[in-house]
Amino acid sequence: MSNPREHYFNVSQTFELPIKEFNQEWALVDNIWIKFNGNTWMNGDKWISYVCRASKPQKSSERQERVPSENLRVTFKRPAIDCKARIKVTWLATTDKVRIERMEGTPDHSHLLDISDMRKRSRFIKITVANEAVKDYNPPMITNVVRKEIEQLYEDSGVKYLKTQEVANTKFKLVGPMNTHLIGEANLRLDIQSANKFLVEKNYRVEKFTAQKSQGFCFANSEQLKNLVHYGWLTLIDSTHNTNKHDWRLFTLYIRDGCGCWNVGGHFFVSRENSETVTAALKTIRTFAPR
Repeated sequence: MSNPREHYFNVSQTFELPIKEFNQEWALVDNIWIKFNGNTWMNGDKWISYVCRASKPQKSSERQERVPSENLRVTFKRPAIDCKARIKVTWLATTDKVRIERMEGTPDHSHLLDISDMRKRSRFIKITVANEAVKDYNPPMITNVVRKEIEQLYEDSGVKYLKTQEVANTKFKLVGPMNTHLIGEANLRLDIQSANKFLVEKNYRVEKFTAQKSQGFCFANSEQLKNLVHYGWLTLIDSTHNTNKHDWRLFTLYIRDGCGCWNVGGHFFVSRENSETVTAALKTIRTFAPR
């Protein structure tokens, strides 16, 4: 797919395109520009001028004098560029098109496109990260998936500067609010203790386990274990999401009894839904019903 980013980075000549096409392309370059001012005319046309995100019209504040070095906050100061590049975007109401032009008398960018990509992620990258962050993968895996997915679409998208910590922050913001309506303790350790206590009181056998960087616990009552012992040679496994605040997955084992009905043979909760964790859970369940 062609990449319009260079076209928007240094606008050499005025061009127009349909609004829908502009919205798609602008999501790739909105990290380059920042809104400066704008206006709406009586005929419905609207214009906005944008300045380079690396512009620096005001001088940065300096550290106060006579402050002990141990009391100074550690900060990172970007090198001053003060790029003078500007563009004007006009939405034409009569033609449903958008005109992009360079502001009169303004120069090209005084830096490379990579400088803009290092400072901020485009909306396209943020949307792609959000779509993957809600899935059951850890931030490093999500980062790799997003990079490969975007690089297949665009050769130069700026995604190479995407950091795993940014993905982790996005995942925390999205997954946290999604699970706030679920019951249970907010503290994971207390929630596990509460769940185990409840199950033991209901005469369930409960066993905790760990697997590499994950953990979980298995539970089953006496009737379920009888079914598992006699008919467990054929066992189906079902996974259920969004049952708790901590995004743990609930797995249920199903067996087919002597009447041909599918009954529950046991359960386990796991912190991660991967083969190593599920294998550890099944081995634990097997100690419940060794036959």
